[in-house]
Amino acid sequence: MHSPFIGAYWQSRRESVEQCAQRIGDLLSRIKIHPGFEEWFTKGSSPTAARRSPVPTAAKEIQSLLKANNRDTDGAPFPELGFDLDLWNGSSVSLSISCGADFPGIWNSVVIDFANMSEPTEADLERLRSLLEAIVQAWEPDEAVVASSDTSSEGGEAAPIHEKGWFSYSKSGGLIKN
Repeated sequence: MHSPFIGAYWQSRRESVEQCAQRIGDLLSRIKIHPGFEEWFTKGSSPTAARRSPVPTAAKEIQSLLKANNRDTDGAPFPELGFDLDLWNGSSVSLSISCGADFPGIWNSVVIDFANMSEPTEADLERLRSLLEAIVQAWEPDEAVVASSDTSSEGGEAAPIHEKGWFSYSKSGGLIKN
């Protein structure tokens, strides 16, 4: 079994909770055309608990789901570290978003993880490419990749961008098939 993922990464882009929520709503609207991506849930203590928390696509409602990163010392929000949101599609796909961070060494990211997928077919690869395009349109990352989690563990970089994936993207080079 493979565990493909799509990862998009960018540094230093401070965005407000409203801006992040708008981009999340845009992404969810773009990807809902794919089977299994029509509905998302906030991760809960169990699958049953998670299914009680469907995620809306309206930016105003998404804002309340975004978690601010807080200081370790006093628990106060640390705006430079942005916001996080972890979602699940009710099956075998998770979506993790870290956005709004503007702090040295902290990456903003959108990662879609697919658990236990067999060797991707051409149709699967086309779907993964389409999802990558939706992420790029919604988030304007610096770099992105569609790869197997098996290959990402070989890199050791802050963001797993490399040529070992099926597709990669960079602002300067666009989307390419590897």
